[in-house]
Amino acid sequence: MSDVLQNLRPGVYSRYQITGSCVPTALRDCALVLPGDKAQLAVVTSPAQANQMESSARECLRLLLEGGVGKVYLAEGPTVQEALALLGEGDIGAIVCHCNTLEDYQALKDHVVSASEQMRECLGFCAAPPEAAKEVAARLCCERVVLCTPFVTANPEVEDSPLYGACSLAARVLTAGSPVVNFSGEEYPLLTEAAPLPESLVQELLAAGVCVFEKVGGRVELIRAMTTCTAKNGAADDGLRSLNTVLIVDDVIRHIRGCLKVRLKGAGITSMGSVRDQVAVELAAKRDAGILTDFAPPVVRPSKGDPTVCQVDLAFSVAHLVSTIHITAQIRV
Repeated sequence: MSDVLQNLRPGVYSRYQITGSCVPTALRDCALVLPGDKAQLAVVTSPAQANQMESSARECLRLLLEGGVGKVYLAEGPTVQEALALLGEGDIGAIVCHCNTLEDYQALKDHVVSASEQMRECLGFCAAPPEAAKEVAARLCCERVVLCTPFVTANPEVEDSPLYGACSLAARVLTAGSPVVNFSGEEYPLLTEAAPLPESLVQELLAAGVCVFEKVGGRVELIRAMTTCTAKNGAADDGLRSLNTVLIVDDVIRHIRGCLKVRLKGAGITSMGSVRDQVAVELAAKRDAGILTDFAPPVVRPSKGDPTVCQVDLAFSVAHLVSTIHITAQIRV
């Protein structure tokens, strides 16, 4: 049949194109940490496996898997610390953790900070009731921990929980594909209800670095995507409040590290100049993609005392996503 756009015969013609409707697939894995009678670890990759779990775990797993996560490490234990110890060194980009006490939140914070220091960058997602979220966020005050509230419903047959918001946000972050995707104001179709909060409390929670979900026009949305890092050395500091800022830093560092790791595997001698040039090219690509706003020329030098060690110093500025626009109008009538 001839191309319908080139067909000069009178008549009505049509054509169509089929595209997939599946959600994006996460490039990294997720961990789900829940309380249990004994320490045990399971790997869940399908809804059929999730359906065999108890209701609370099943709903969290459903939100993660339907959200696009391909592999979930389900860790259970008498304490959060014991459960976290089971995770090992897999490529886990997000840990959703059920926390009840301040010790639980601290254990999650210590774990994600330690993992990131060991070049296994990841984020911790947890939840708290609205009345406790402000205090918990202040105790955490960490750019690697995201705290969600209030209670949300994902299935009318299962009791609501603030942890369902944390699961949904974690899955969205893992499947975003880019660190500059703006999660603020985004709809979460797998969530059906969110407990209403007074506007004064919402403002307090946002100021404290809490991710607040709300129902708007029949849809559950995240008001603003933030970390709990709202202060540094006791003074207010919003530098790492935005979740995207941390995602950009991790994206750049992991990308540069991966490129240089490939270079080390090659045969021959790697010169300082070639390392510098490659790093500069990769940083320029990140700038052109809108992930960085600027960067200084990388400094590459041999380490003191060991000429086989190459020291690379980077300096760059991340692109901050705009979350709020204020309009001032001067009107003459």
